[in-house]
Amino acid sequence: MQAHQSLLITGPNGFVGQSYLQYLNSLPADKIPGSICLVTRSGHANWLYELENKTNISVLKCDLENTWKFKFKATHIAHFAADGSEYAYSKDASIKFNRIVGNLMDWTRDLNKPVIFFASSGACYSQNDERKIELIRSRLLAEKNLQNLHEEGIIDLRIGRLFSFIGNFLIKKPHYAVTALVEMALSNSLMEILGNPLTIRSYLDASEMSHWIHRAMEIEPIDQILDIGSSKKLTILDMAEEISKLTGAEIRKVPNSGLPENYFANNAKTLEILGVKQAITWQNSLHTYIDFARNWRLDAQNRIK
Repeated sequence: MQAHQSLLITGPNGFVGQSYLQYLNSLPADKIPGSICLVTRSGHANWLYELENKTNISVLKCDLENTWKFKFKATHIAHFAADGSEYAYSKDASIKFNRIVGNLMDWTRDLNKPVIFFASSGACYSQNDERKIELIRSRLLAEKNLQNLHEEGIIDLRIGRLFSFIGNFLIKKPHYAVTALVEMALSNSLMEILGNPLTIRSYLDASEMSHWIHRAMEIEPIDQILDIGSSKKLTILDMAEEISKLTGAEIRKVPNSGLPENYFANNAKTLEILGVKQAITWQNSLHTYIDFARNWRLDAQNRIK
């Protein structure tokens, strides 16, 4: 991505958005897009001030469910906006998600074939999971509609199906396994595994996720859906045992009759296309996150005092 290009980011205050902005901030000034626009419902973006000395960055207050009327002429779009809360699996969240994607599609028709990175979900490979069926349907529909726009020559699309991650901006999302286990370990020295402990996940460090996303917008046009996630499989119990080593917390497995899920990235083709490799182990990433979580808790306690 060249410095003179204009990048629009939706969902900049979510986990993916903040991780990506932190990654951009780490780049040399000549590698950062020359103009960045962050679109948020609140009109506030957490990384606005860190980047404003390095590039022309602005924030727009906009409810993305309404017609997009902003005039930023983007050459690149990173579409991260989604409901990352515990309600993301609801039908209402799915309807809102595709309403936003429809507005994105309408807006891009007035641009000059922008490159779009669309953050989809690795859950799309779990089409028999009834609990996630609404989320899966919404993502598959969005992928299909955007692919049609790509085939019409209106956009240059890159779809990234995002899997599981470890990173600082998950701290406020206790419904995710990593944050829930770390919070329990630090607050109670006890981790209760409520789901099936043999459930398989694959965790990628947030900085590598961000690098892969950025790289996806730099490469030549592709028709391949990218698996953005680690190919290293581990169980929730593996994760808990590593947290126990680092914190001394006890592990308690709550009886659960549910079958274990398998949710991991088959990313060999992605690595080849992007020309990247996974360099940060999940153990190192977890260690860094636990240190961050400890400091975050101490800061919160000091603010209360």
